[in-house]
Amino acid sequence: MRYRTSVREPSLTQLQPVIDNSDPLNIYEGNPNLIPEYTHNVFLNYNYFDNFSFKSFFAFINASYTVNNIVTEKFVDENFVNTSRPRNVDNRYNMNGTVSYGAPFRPLKINTRIRTNAGIGRDITFINLSENFVYRYNQGVTLSLDNRSKDVVDANVNFTYSYNQNRYSTNTELNNNFNQYGINGSVNVNLGKGFNLNTDYRYDRFAQASFGEDNVLNIWNANISKLLMNNKLQVSLNVFDLLNQNRGIDRIARDNVVSETISNALERYFMLSVQYNLSGFKSGGPTPPMGPGRGPMMMRG
Repeated sequence: MRYRTSVREPSLTQLQPVIDNSDPLNIYEGNPNLIPEYTHNVFLNYNYFDNFSFKSFFAFINASYTVNNIVTEKFVDENFVNTSRPRNVDNRYNMNGTVSYGAPFRPLKINTRIRTNAGIGRDITFINLSENFVYRYNQGVTLSLDNRSKDVVDANVNFTYSYNQNRYSTNTELNNNFNQYGINGSVNVNLGKGFNLNTDYRYDRFAQASFGEDNVLNIWNANISKLLMNNKLQVSLNVFDLLNQNRGIDRIARDNVVSETISNALERYFMLSVQYNLSGFKSGGPTPPMGPGRGPMMMRG
């Protein structure tokens, strides 16, 4: 168990009583009467592992409570001019918890793990001088499986599901909920004679809920590598996004805004990489993770 407190002081911009009207439709005014936020945090965690049965248990709770929380008060007039001003409010809280249990399933020679998490929180916003409490709830569960004998094949798969709710005390028309579920996994195969094959796949479905339609994300990567020069040199051919469907999907619900952003991303490409390790690679070891900006420094062509 750990307990910690912290203070966050208002910024100079928040304190200065100067009106910023550089954008006539979005005006910002500071508040010299602001006082610092004061937050209490409590952390609880428990770990257990049995060396004989290989069973494990993990539990974690994090709770926070903030006094004099600095929020942005918004007012929209009849000309749709949005005026923002910071102010202090009390009684903001958040609590999150996670429980995980893992154990081998010997008849199928696999390891299993189930992880569940939940969270609750309350924020306070002011819209047109009206105090609005925002209650947030989230739940999720993940089931993970992987094989126990990894001499030739190392495989794992994860099934995930999450559900989010947002409830407003005043602006109830902003109430929303949305869920996401998916599957991801990877397989690494030692083909012998220094050859190694690796592939990974990720599927995510974002249910429509408060949004227009379901969005699906399919990402499939693969690579094959060969060790040379007494396992000191590794040559790899990588393929990123075989299905050519990569894109960015981001959903946000906060204050009086519910938004979904879909953005273009780097799609399918091929990469030939050459890596030299002074101490040598482990024969049959996995190739470093693929993707933009990931993996060690390498020569590309």
